Amino acid sequence: MKKFLLILISIVIVIILAQRIQGDWQRYKLLTEEFSDLESKKENLLKEQARLEQLLEQGSQKELLEKEARSMLGFKKEGEEVVLIIPSTNNTESATDSVSSTLSSSSSAQNSLLSNLSEIWYNFLEKLRIKR
Repeated sequence: MKKFLLILISIVIVIILAQRIQGDWQRYKLLTEEFSDLESKKENLLKEQARLEQLLEQGSQKELLEKEARSMLGFKKEGEEVVLIIPSTNNTESATDSVSSTLSSSSSAQNSLLSNLSEIWYNFLEKLRIKR
């Protein structure tokens, strides 16, 4: 009778443990599936973040390019004021001398200004190409 009771208790314990193991195994499978889903979502979010950062960088480059082009060429948006400050080429001249010489040689000054602006513009474009 003692052996029978011991065998019966052992069988009940084995059945309970088997059910417990089965439940734990199902839980493990669900958790691994959820983990793989979360990993794929993480990868997708990282790709999306990289894409959005690239778009943000491109947008800021376009805005910077537009701003520099407007400032170099003297264009303006509605409601904006543009002020061009042209430094004198000779530091020993007084301010009145530089103004009078600028007025007297306005066509050559415009040509040199345009050449300076185009040189600055091309240098700016070269810098943008290097950053990419």
